[in-house]
Amino acid sequence: MHPYNSWTETGQGGSSPWPQSPAPSILGALPYPTVSHATTLVTYYISASGSQILNSKVIGPDGRTHFTINTDRDMPGYTAVKNAQDSPIALIEWKSSPVIEIRGLLSKQPVRNWLRLSPDDSARAMEIRGVKYIWAPHNHSINV
Repeated sequence: MHPYNSWTETGQGGSSPWPQSPAPSILGALPYPTVSHATTLVTYYISASGSQILNSKVIGPDGRTHFTINTDRDMPGYTAVKNAQDSPIALIEWKSSPVIEIRGLLSKQPVRNWLRLSPDDSARAMEIRGVKYIWAPHNHSINV
């Protein structure tokens, strides 16, 4: 029997070959690559009334509004994103296959081509000005 096999079975009606529960940690026993973590964490919040994320504000760590997201009833099927100076910077057109355009950065194209889903469906990736960004959910947030 593989000694690590029972770790998932313990507590689910299985018995553990280890005399103690939980099973001993292997931390430090096996080689593990060093992972460099970002030294600066910047948190943005989406302030939306209720579940209306398509009519919301993106608030930065300084407490200021950095972006406004607006889906206007006069322009059904479109969501506009404006910067802090209230200038439009992006437009999303909601159709069966949504398209996005970002002024000066991205010509109109399907969102799925720009914000690609990872092969294991766990994250999305995009590229802006040659820099790649990964959007990955973690607990109750999305890490970029």
